Amino acid sequence: MDKKFVVLPCSGVGKTYGSIAREAAYRVIEKLKPGVTLTVCLPRLIVNDGDVRQLVKDNLCIVIDGCPSKCASFAVESAGCKPTVVFEVTKLLREHRNLKPDRASVIELDENGRKLAEIIAEKVSREVDKVLNSEEA
Repeated sequence: MDKKFVVLPCSGVGKTYGSIAREAAYRVIEKLKPGVTLTVCLPRLIVNDGDVRQLVKDNLCIVIDGCPSKCASFAVESAGCKPTVVFEVTKLLREHRNLKPDRASVIELDENGRKLAEIIAEKVSREVDKVLNSEEA
C-alpha cells in the first residue's frame, strides 16, 4: 500500500480532551505505527494550505476529536476529504469512566489521561491494521 495514514488530532489547546487526542496521535505515529502514519498541523489545514490539503487528500485520514464539537472532523471535511474513521475522546471516556482525567491536566496529563490516550492509540493502531489487512486481501 502506497498510501499512509494521516492521524489528525483535535487541536483543543488548553483543553484536557484535546491534550489526550494529541497524546494518542503521537503514540500512534512515534511508537505503534511509525512509517505508515503521520500527522499535519490542523490550523494549516483550516487556512487552506495547499500542501497540507493535498497530503490529507492523497492519504487515508483518521481523526481523533476531543469533544462533540468535532472540529478536527469538520476541518478534514471542509478540505474535501472523508475521514476513514473518527474517534471521539469524550465518547471513549464513557466506556472508561474510571479514567476521568483531572480537567486541570492540560500541559502534563495525569495518570488517567495518559491511560485513556494509550487506549485510544491502541484503537487507532488496530484500525490501521484492519485497513492494511483488507488492502492485502
